[in-house]
Amino acid sequence: MKGTSTALTVFLVLTLVFACGCSGRSLVKGESRRGNREDLVKVLSRIDGPEGEKAFRALVKRGKEVVPDLVALLKHPDPAVAEAAAGCLGEIKDPSAVPHLSEFLRSSRPRRYAAAWALGEIGDPRAVFPLVEALEDENFGIVKMATRALIKLGRPVVPVLIDELKEGSPQKVEALLIALEDIGDPRAEEAVIEKLEGGETEEIRIRAAYALAKCGTKKAVPHLIKALRRGSVRMKVACSWSLGLLEAQEAVPDLKRMLEHEDVDVREWAARALENITGERVRYRNAKGEMVLPYNLYR
Repeated sequence: MKGTSTALTVFLVLTLVFACGCSGRSLVKGESRRGNREDLVKVLSRIDGPEGEKAFRALVKRGKEVVPDLVALLKHPDPAVAEAAAGCLGEIKDPSAVPHLSEFLRSSRPRRYAAAWALGEIGDPRAVFPLVEALEDENFGIVKMATRALIKLGRPVVPVLIDELKEGSPQKVEALLIALEDIGDPRAEEAVIEKLEGGETEEIRIRAAYALAKCGTKKAVPHLIKALRRGSVRMKVACSWSLGLLEAQEAVPDLKRMLEHEDVDVREWAARALENITGERVRYRNAKGEMVLPYNLYR
């Protein structure tokens, strides 16, 4: 869930453009709301580079005063205007905007990913259900932004995420596992173990193995060892990663056996895990047949 997409870059630029005119006379002098909204729409047609950030911050400082106008602009026919309004609401972080942003996210309108971003910034648990629904969206950018937002909502929404793991498309389940991994709440451990052992697809099972590195406890270790023994190359790598982070002493014999595996990635990640568990440097045979030390990615 890391990295900056082209769409997000466009979103930030549009947000700054949107902000450029918002410190003008119409808002300062308190003209009619309709006039204010018209002015806000007009500024999208011009760019005022150096002044953009300054104007944007001035608008954000006005806080609740401008929220009604921004909420109204979420329904503007120009997608860029609605996108920019959502961005400003996310910066202002007024919980009163949550129902309106949720409605935008649930629509089929373009650039609704901005609503998911804003809901994550506001951090109100009421947003959990529209965000979970967005995980089924056919647009990966929306799924990615909704997953990020759920991570930002954090521990208060974990019970809902656990319950939502029970059904849904593989895409939705994978995104939920990513969110639970990042949140790292042990309450999710049992549900994630169930996906490790009985997930509908291999991708779900692998994602569950990674998630247990952060939401798992010693209870997860035997399940990860079993998957390490029986799983594919990618599963063995995922289990090695998690067993290393969990510092699972019980996994040392199996990880040592993985040092002899035919796949170099399995050997390398087994060596990393062993180093993290034992505190000692461990060599593995690389693709050239040389005995080398792994880069330690745990620290």
